[in-house]
Amino acid sequence: MNRPGGPVLPILDRENPTHPFAAIVDLNRQLRAHGVDFLLVTFPTRPSLYPELAMEMATVEGFAGFCPATPHFVKALVDEGVEVLDITPEFVAQRYGGGADRLDQLFLRYNQHWTPRGAELAAGLIAGRLRQYPWFTQGPAVEGVDWIATAKDVEVRVQWGGTPEGAKPERLHCTQVTKPKGLRLDSVRPSSPIALLSGSFADFHNSSECDFTAQLYRFSGWSIDKINPKGGVEDACREALARKSAADWKKKKIVVWLLPESAFRAGPMWRRIVVVEE
Repeated sequence: MNRPGGPVLPILDRENPTHPFAAIVDLNRQLRAHGVDFLLVTFPTRPSLYPELAMEMATVEGFAGFCPATPHFVKALVDEGVEVLDITPEFVAQRYGGGADRLDQLFLRYNQHWTPRGAELAAGLIAGRLRQYPWFTQGPAVEGVDWIATAKDVEVRVQWGGTPEGAKPERLHCTQVTKPKGLRLDSVRPSSPIALLSGSFADFHNSSECDFTAQLYRFSGWSIDKINPKGGVEDACREALARKSAADWKKKKIVVWLLPESAFRAGPMWRRIVVVEE
């Protein structure tokens, strides 16, 4: 969009009434006014982390991610009092796994979602940030009693949004989180002090028992109040949060909003939503 002085990138066009900036700042204000912490977590998209999949690059030495406007947007949010955890730098540092295997990536090759390794990395980084809050104590879930972690290779066949031409199942290494004796884990509990707003990234790989929510449960010790209605990472998850009762809010310590940088685009979904009665 053009403004006096030159064009403005959409992610930085905060004067646009449908820009995500105002909605994020407003959610932060509402939650903190009621004594609930708020943490916005953002991460890169597959094309911005692996540009060599779409273009010729002589070298990726010194590569730091391909969305230069995102740090400016994050800084603007921080200046308004929003706590932001941008996990892009760590994703860049760990773009490829150990050894010479260039197929060990953080995103699926034929799908926009992260690999099991990407989900595990993100959950570990967020759990590390949660431990810095004064109120945080490791949750009651105990390894060996409530859950076990098992290294396993899984075949990812699900191709959400259609199967691209030439797509093949991927054989990927993961850390599977289950109950002892291989029983299926239930990592979600509405009474949790941690509410997670997200889209499909929260439970992708759930069928393989190595999804992000299971990993966050593993690292934090807490079941997670996962709020991720389909197609609503921007507005439907906030609408669902708004349906919480006063009794529900008394149990909450923090709301974590997991947003890929691709969500930072203007649109009617970024309207203001009252999530806690003022």
